[in-house]
Amino acid sequence: MKFAFLGAYLLVMFGIGLYALLRIRQPADFFVASRRGGIWSVTGSLLATVLGSSAILGSVNLSISQGWAAAWFLLSGAAVMLALLPLAGRVSRYGRFTLPELLGDFYGKEAKWLASLLI
Repeated sequence: MKFAFLGAYLLVMFGIGLYALLRIRQPADFFVASRRGGIWSVTGSLLATVLGSSAILGSVNLSISQGWAAAWFLLSGAAVMLALLPLAGRVSRYGRFTLPELLGDFYGKEAKWLASLLI
């Protein structure tokens, strides 16, 4: 029974991936959903990426040993994201989707590859 559930789950995930693959026509379709996302879906996606399960599980472990002081980990991350919000318009003018792409535009291909390797 467990393997049937796992197999069905994998088939559903593969189907979703195939459906998404067939809808992607350009990089903007993949990276920013063709720029059709509303403020709540984009914010939710960004928070899920930055404050994902690894950060939450890590902060739970930290909170066991440090108590409420561990809340600063997630709160400061959210505050930094809000502080960077004014830069979003300026960055979007460049039409790039990743930090290595931006660095490549400013500093050349070597910086793009180095940033890609570091990330």
